[in-house]
Amino acid sequence: MNEKSFQERDEAIALLDVYEDLLTPSQKKIVDSYYRYDLSLSEIAENESISRAAVSDCLNKAMAKLREFEKTLLIIKKRNENIETLSSIQKIEDDEKRLEAYKQFSEAYINGI
Repeated sequence: MNEKSFQERDEAIALLDVYEDLLTPSQKKIVDSYYRYDLSLSEIAENESISRAAVSDCLNKAMAKLREFEKTLLIIKKRNENIETLSSIQKIEDDEKRLEAYKQFSEAYINGI
């Protein structure tokens, strides 16, 4: 697998983790089989008794749908920003400053919902 494939797989799994329940059962199964279980299009086609082209089409449509959900809702983007913020807060050595930063983050998080 090349770097692009790893990034594509990581993106797909992150999208699935958040939005998979918004897919149809067949889309969910095919995307899950391809990205989480690393089955080939041919293997999925055989398992589902459909053509390889149908698997590819379903996979492409489902991924477009997942990306559109993220583009609209930004859940993954916001989660990643929160992780970065918390990581930088943890690096603050002064206990009082770190506590204050946590309080500010907490308030911003609650008010941002």
